[in-house]
Amino acid sequence: MEAGISLVGTEVKSIRDGKMNLRDGYIRPDDKGRGCMLYNVHIGKHSMTSEFFQHEERRIRPLLVHKEQA
Repeated sequence: MEAGISLVGTEVKSIRDGKMNLRDGYIRPDDKGRGCMLYNVHIGKHSMTSEFFQHEERRIRPLLVHKEQA
């Protein structure tokens, strides 16, 4: 199975800086059964962005998969 992760801008910048930890992450189907969600993955805050624009470090992230795979 191949999937993408739906990210916001500061998360992409933090991942490029190497501030991502997948160690305790896991995938679970969403409540409606239409897709999958990524839980417990830590993406650190971006150092050059103000607090207003920062993302939540351990938020639940939707995975981008094809309908047949979900």
